Amino acid sequence: MELNNRKFILVVLALLTCLYGFSQSDSLSSDASMNQKKHIKFHFSFDARRSFVMNQKSKFNGITIGIEVKEKHRFGLSFHGMKSKIQFIGDIYKDLFPKATDTLLFDFSYLSFYYDKIWLKNKRWELSSPLHNGAGGVNLRYKDTLGNVSVPFLKQGVYVVSLGAKAQYKVFRWFAFGLGGGYRATFAAKKNVRNVIDAPYYQFQFKLLLGELYKMVLKREANSEW
Repeated sequence: MELNNRKFILVVLALLTCLYGFSQSDSLSSDASMNQKKHIKFHFSFDARRSFVMNQKSKFNGITIGIEVKEKHRFGLSFHGMKSKIQFIGDIYKDLFPKATDTLLFDFSYLSFYYDKIWLKNKRWELSSPLHNGAGGVNLRYKDTLGNVSVPFLKQGVYVVSLGAKAQYKVFRWFAFGLGGGYRATFAAKKNVRNVIDAPYYQFQFKLLLGELYKMVLKREANSEW
């Protein structure tokens, strides 16, 4: 399947996920137990991802922050960036950069809005499908003849879309651990940039349930279920 076709399918699936999620929310909210729960909760998590950049395994560190509505939808902002730059050997215009060596470093990070549709949620388990839409940048640096790393001599802006699935297990009342995976597609002006960034990913998520911590510490609210 060609790359453009994969991107088209990814965008279509993402839109269908959003539309289906919103269409189902009204029918599910009529449950009596749902009416007793808070409609809006604060959401914060650490989101570590593993993926491929330039056909090399790469680690991404990230955070997500937002709100959860009726235990069915999450909205917010997320940031992901490569933990370590990728070092490789490449050609560079020595007449423009006379101090440059052929050792280059590649870096990529992005900020995105996310929508996370929650399909199942109970005391311990949760299943959801996160969609991220955002923008970021690619930076290319070189090492000079003294071994120093230069400021970026090449910058490329990219538009990022990713769609995945995630399972979460609540270990404690205030802490949850999640696993998931998906695909990241980028839209950039240069094809060679897209080719080295588009890739599947899998993620580890550590979530602090700040609302529960607030109730436990400040309100000293006990919960016999935990």
